[in-house]
Amino acid sequence: MKRYVSRLLAGAALSMSAVLAACSDSTSAATPGVVTASLTTPSNDDGAVAVTITGPGVSTVQAVNSSYLLYFRLASDGEMRVIIVGNLVAGPLFSVGVADVGNLGHYVVTVNDVVTRADSARASLAGYGVTLTTAGR
Repeated sequence: MKRYVSRLLAGAALSMSAVLAACSDSTSAATPGVVTASLTTPSNDDGAVAVTITGPGVSTVQAVNSSYLLYFRLASDGEMRVIIVGNLVAGPLFSVGVADVGNLGHYVVTVNDVVTRADSARASLAGYGVTLTTAGR
């Protein structure tokens, strides 16, 4: 009888462990932080870029180059609109605060418009893009 009770208790403990493991939250907590938005461009005379960033908890925006002028507004919860002006080149444009630096796949950056340094709108946005990266990536 003792052996049966021991096996029963061991089985119950094993089952309880499996249930607890299955019910535990396997997602890690969100890590807020700052990411860098970098421009990909097929041109060498970009003067301004307008982008929209969507995702949870987008917040503060700051130019990474002091010669760039940056304008932004929070259009709605989870949508930030940014215009950056200057002698733009491929590479880092601005930094943006996000709710979770560990899940950059939740964020989308759309290039809406590009203007040349001579103040004419680009006819095509082919080849343009903005990517988000964390420090060290």
